[in-house]
Amino acid sequence: MAVKIKMLSFSAVLTASALFFGYALSAFDQARNLNSLIPLLIAAVVFLALFILQSLIVKNFLFAGGLCFVETVAMIIPFLNKFSLLLAAAAVVVFLLLLNAIFSNQQQFKNILKFHFFTVGGQFIARASVALILLGVIIYAGSFSFKDVVDLLLKSNQPAVQGLISQFVPGAPSAIYGQVQNLLSSQLLGLPKIVQKLAVIGFAILIFFSVKSVFFIINWVIVPLSFGIYKILLAANFIKIVPEPRTKEVISL
Repeated sequence: MAVKIKMLSFSAVLTASALFFGYALSAFDQARNLNSLIPLLIAAVVFLALFILQSLIVKNFLFAGGLCFVETVAMIIPFLNKFSLLLAAAAVVVFLLLLNAIFSNQQQFKNILKFHFFTVGGQFIARASVALILLGVIIYAGSFSFKDVVDLLLKSNQPAVQGLISQFVPGAPSAIYGQVQNLLSSQLLGLPKIVQKLAVIGFAILIFFSVKSVFFIINWVIVPLSFGIYKILLAANFIKIVPEPRTKEVISL
């Protein structure tokens, strides 16, 4: 009975952290500024730190799969008011990625004779973080139109455009910059619809790999935090480390 209560309590905390991440992602999607990015990063760190422990504590794969499903649902609850096929597909992919991370870590753990938290946690988090990055990118870029992409690119490259114009027309008035941007925007918006859709998809892929390439910095925080929680749970006798007898099949003559 005590083990079941512990497992249910741990599952409830995991679900709450997934819900926290979902609402933080929703807030960032609405505000899209630094103030909303910080809570999103905190939510991601907390969930992934607990998710590492989930892969180690929850041994039953069916129960772990059910918990991954509940966590995925919790993440998308804040977006049910704008539910779409894209969001549904994203939820399925996130669930499969979380499940694959759990399965891979459990298989790896079976081949380890002595437990080393940082080795196991570091390799696991690289797989699990992809699910959160993918969901975040789909939510963020899913509401973008081709015009939004064009405006964002022109705005971010405005210094380069100004420098280019200054080379050809020294001392050009600032109004020319705006006229050039409007001309470029009108020309790009005249592209075929299929090209515009592919451009939006390419923009989303670019964001995904950009975030993924720098997310390793967050991993330096996630694994130590998870280790700290792990030590607290050990000290509180919520979990314990016990030797496990096992048999191994080998081929011999």
